[in-house]
Amino acid sequence: MLKAVKSRPPRGPLYGEPVIVALRIQWAVRGTLCGRLLAAALPDLAPRPRQLGEL
Repeated sequence: MLKAVKSRPPRGPLYGEPVIVALRIQWAVRGTLCGRLLAAALPDLAPRPRQLGEL
């Protein structure tokens, strides 16, 4: 017997627009990495915008 699946409400955004914009810039600078490679590069990428006052 199959169960009916209830749909969940959509999740809200986890990060604000300034963070998303900064990540898009970093993604473009790195040559549009796929999600897996971008996630691996984030520890190196994340401190830089903070140091420059962009975040």
